[in-house]
Amino acid sequence: YTIRNDNGLVIHANDCWPPIKEKNLKIIKNEINKTQTKKAYIFSQTNSATGYPIAYTQLSVEERKSLYREKVGYMVEGALTNFKNLELNGMFSYAGFARPYVESKDFSLDDGEITVAIENFAFTANNVTYGVAGDTIGYWQFFKTAKDEDNLWGCIPVWGFGKVIESNSVEINIGERLFGYFPPANMLSLKPIKITDQSFSDGKDHRRDLPAVYNNYIRLSGDADYDSEMDNIRSLLFPLHITSFCICDALEEKDYYGAEQIIIVSASSKTAIGLAQGLEEATSSPAIIGLTSQKNLDFVKSLGCYDEIITYDEIPSINFQNKSIIIDMAGSREILGALHGSLKDNMLKCLTVGMTHWDNEITAEDALGQAMLRERTEFFFAPAHIQKRVKDWGYDGYNQKTKEFMKTRSLQSSHWMKIKEVNGIENFIYIYDQFVKGDINPNEGIIVVI
Repeated sequence: YTIRNDNGLVIHANDCWPPIKEKNLKIIKNEINKTQTKKAYIFSQTNSATGYPIAYTQLSVEERKSLYREKVGYMVEGALTNFKNLELNGMFSYAGFARPYVESKDFSLDDGEITVAIENFAFTANNVTYGVAGDTIGYWQFFKTAKDEDNLWGCIPVWGFGKVIESNSVEINIGERLFGYFPPANMLSLKPIKITDQSFSDGKDHRRDLPAVYNNYIRLSGDADYDSEMDNIRSLLFPLHITSFCICDALEEKDYYGAEQIIIVSASSKTAIGLAQGLEEATSSPAIIGLTSQKNLDFVKSLGCYDEIITYDEIPSINFQNKSIIIDMAGSREILGALHGSLKDNMLKCLTVGMTHWDNEITAEDALGQAMLRERTEFFFAPAHIQKRVKDWGYDGYNQKTKEFMKTRSLQSSHWMKIKEVNGIENFIYIYDQFVKGDINPNEGIIVVI
């Protein structure tokens, strides 16, 4: 059909890319002559916008490429023929998938691989820890940076959702949605292995020796309990509250080391909140002491999961005569130094978990090295505890216990967490700067929509 105003005429061809028949050419030329400026342009589709042949995974890669080239060739030839026969001022090529025009070898798929379009991801203080511990724990190994011969850059991993847009795997279908570990980007290629109806692992060589929990991708079509309304909560809290569960379980297994109190540093962080809530519902846990900043004091009080809340400038008011466990989410030299120095032999265990106070120039090595009581301090790595419990309980037993914990935490989060969506990577850069400066409200959950 045609669209005309005083400035000219647009011929909207879209799917009508074959050569226009003579009688229709006359009708369109008559429309062109009615315009005052005699300017006319055709918009014609010159690329495939359907699943054929890309989605036909029963065909080999070479067969699909051959059919695709043939199909697009007809489209381009027809569009150019119409442009010439109508004697137009210009032609606009549009519609169809952009993906086939990407020629970079970084996005070419081998047999068995898939391309995932990242839909959205969460960003929390946990991701800051990924960045600070990028070298020490291996977070930089998941998503290698391109054009970085000197290895100067790292890509901070995030948790989120994606959709399969290209598949060279006979078992993974185009259109499937996934939940898992992604880079903060728009696309990722994966090589699914260990495929079940519920999940698969990425079998890329550079991820082979990395923790399995980070290489696992959930196929939402096979998740019997999947609820799309919980997508944001899942991205934000699943990785954090799994860590919370693991700490609760590890402490309970050790009978809390005989402690009288558990001191949680950075009590407003989401992992700390999940931990405190988990400890609160346990029957035999010690008193839960939350340390926080003055600006977050009212928020932490409103949670109702800490027995006592103390601001950082009130640390001397802690009862240092009580036998204590420290759970450190902050990674602050000053705070840990004050606690270790004051508790002395009453400090039974210190688990370093996060680095929300990264701006005091701390590194992951410092998190342990700064400890005055080094022999009773360790970096808590949740994936190692997960592997232990899967071995102890079996996969089904582990899933059942974590599912109950996560469900309760998710319901509790609806009372305190507000979802804030950020559109696009460009706007996310501003949010990232706020995280670096510590300017994010603790009750906000940031979701970046690509």
